[in-house]
Amino acid sequence: MADIKSAWEIAQERANKLGKLSVEEQKQQKEQECRQIAAGIAQNYLDSSQAQDIVTMIDKHSGEEKSLIESALFGLLPEAITFDSQSRAEKAARGIVTLEPKAQPIVGRMIDLLTEYHQAGERIRKEVESGAKEVLHQLRISGLAIGEINIEGSPQRQQDWQRFRAPLEQQLDVLKRELHEGKF
Repeated sequence: MADIKSAWEIAQERANKLGKLSVEEQKQQKEQECRQIAAGIAQNYLDSSQAQDIVTMIDKHSGEEKSLIESALFGLLPEAITFDSQSRAEKAARGIVTLEPKAQPIVGRMIDLLTEYHQAGERIRKEVESGAKEVLHQLRISGLAIGEINIEGSPQRQQDWQRFRAPLEQQLDVLKRELHEGKF
């Protein structure tokens, strides 16, 4: 009966045959784990409808792990600053400034770009809508027959929008790179 081994003993023997991770492999594994934790924290922080403090979420960790998570978060949060969701972008911006107050000038310029984008988008929408109503008026279509005009699919609106959005996206990407490179 002494020949029968438990599953644990068999697994231990196999693990010993494989050898142990080198110091570099252990470091890479730890960094990968911290990146995954940071991704979860970022997702939770950005998706939460409640006001959460990102520092409280990070403080559950300590030492080197905490430092690696903060570093990973500082790399992830700028990616959430996009023109698609202003509230999500502003929340990401607050998280970045909380992690690194020196980043405030760059983050401020990012928020200014977002504001400019949304204001211009509203202006372009109104201009295209006004033009569409004018065309309908010339065709003698007016009043209740018009209702709300859906201009979202308008080729003119899409062209105007893309022409305006492209340089702002380039500027936003430059600012994100400055954040990643620590140029603040």
